[in-house]
Order: sequence, then C-alpha cells, then structure tokens
Amino acid sequence: MMKIKSIIDQPYKQPQTDKLVVVNYLRLNRFWKKQSVPLDQALKALALMDSRHELQIKQSNKVTLLDWLESDFDCLITQHAELTKLGKAVCSSLWHKQLMELIFPTLVALRWQYNLVPQIDAETIGLDIESNGRISTISIPNKALYSEDDEVLDQQLSQLISLIAQQIANLFAEQKVNSKRFWGNLSNALAQGFTWVSQTNCCVRCEDLSTEITAWLNRILGNKQQLVEVKSASDNLSYLLFVRRKTCCLKYKLNKVRMCKTCNLVDEQEQEEFYREKLICEGK
Repeated sequence: MMKIKSIIDQPYKQPQTDKLVVVNYLRLNRFWKKQSVPLDQALKALALMDSRHELQIKQSNKVTLLDWLESDFDCLITQHAELTKLGKAVCSSLWHKQLMELIFPTLVALRWQYNLVPQIDAETIGLDIESNGRISTISIPNKALYSEDDEVLDQQLSQLISLIAQQIANLFAEQKVNSKRFWGNLSNALAQGFTWVSQTNCCVRCEDLSTEITAWLNRILGNKQQLVEVKSASDNLSYLLFVRRKTCCLKYKLNKVRMCKTCNLVDEQEQEEFYREKLICEGK
C-alpha cells in the first residue's frame, strides 16, 4: 500500500529521453513499406493488414478515455477484483495492458510506415465501452502531423506518449498499477508496433533489427521508462522479432501454467526457441 501511495502523492515527471542514443534510421526505415496517405486512409489500411490495429476515426463516442477512467474505472476494477478473487493489481494491470495494445502499436506503425503522428491525448481518445470493461470501439480525431524528418516524428511521438502518461498514470496507480508495470506495459505495446509486422511477414525480414529497435525505444522513452528488450530468432535465412519484458504484467496469476510469450519469468533460451520454431513452421 505504501508503494502505491508514494506514486500517487508524487507529481508526475515527464520522462527524459536519451538524446545520446544513436538510432539507425536508415535500417529501421527499410523495415517498413513507406506510403504517403491521409490519417484516415492509413488507419483503414493498417486494419486490413492486421486486425489488431483497431484505432479508427469516428465523429463521436460515448465517452473519452480520460473521462471514463476518472468516473468508472475504479468501480469496474473493484467489481472484477471481487468477482475473480485476483485483486486490484492483477485486474487493473491486465486492463491497462490491453488498452496500451489498442493504442501504441498502431501509433508506431503510423509513425514509421506513413510518417504520421496523430495529434491526440487522453481527452481526445474516444471509447465505446461495455459495462464489463470491454472496449468495442476506440477512436481518435482525424488530425496528424506529417513529416519526413525522423527527428521531428520521434520528438512528436515522445511528447504524445509523455502527455498521455501524465494524464492517466496516477489514475492507474490508484488501482495498484505501479510505475514499473505501467511503463512495462507501454514499452511492450510500442515494441509490438515492430513485432506485429515481423511476425506477420517473417519470411521477408532478412535483417536483424532487434538492437536498432531497442535503441529507438530508449530514445523515445528514456532508459528508466523503457522496460523491454527486442530480440530476434533466426533460421539462418530470416529473422523473427519478439519482445522480452523486464517487468511482469501479472497475467500468470490467471493461470500459473500460461505465461505471456514476452514474460521475463520465462527462460530466455526457451523463449527464443519458441519463436525459432514459429519462424521455421511459417517459412515452410
């Protein structure tokens, strides 16, 4: 309890991005099939490529993310914690993880494939959300910065992440999502912007970009908030990128046998072997 209280009592501090980190933009840009289209078309194209990209443009939703977190989140987590007997820390962390995965992999794809950074925050992200906490629709305004300058795009994305975190971090801390778990879930979601592409088109990925992606995440988030490591498995012909977290999301509490494939509680060699076998099977 003292740990959570200390998070709430302290004012949010914007993460200091590491400007000394060298990012190989040339190699990272080669990973993506660059296109130049408006934001609404880019979101539709991403959804067609991978159904996990659920962000969309919508004129109106039932509620904004920030309003819902302030008014309904505590009630939802309290009910789930009592129903499942798992406690608030588990229920809120898993809901937070799903929320991050609905937002940030798509923002990464927009930044890299379309040179777009949406102009959004927690007050402009719209939700249609069911009484059980399931998000049926998540939308953003049709407004984005376009730039061909990687430094500009990264600065805008880093500021966007910092702003959203500033708006919602303490609301999750009140539900026992501590700082490390908060940034671990967010870091994981950012890395998935790359790993989703790699794991969908693994056979054409002939470069190991794990080091470059990890460096980019360090640049965007700073060393203290960047809590994942991007790794790769190889069949000697191509590479499959995957994430290894530095913090646990607590999913194993649901079923002690089933841990996330990104979990730091899984043996590192076992994790790599899983993705190597996946690469070999999909390459046949």
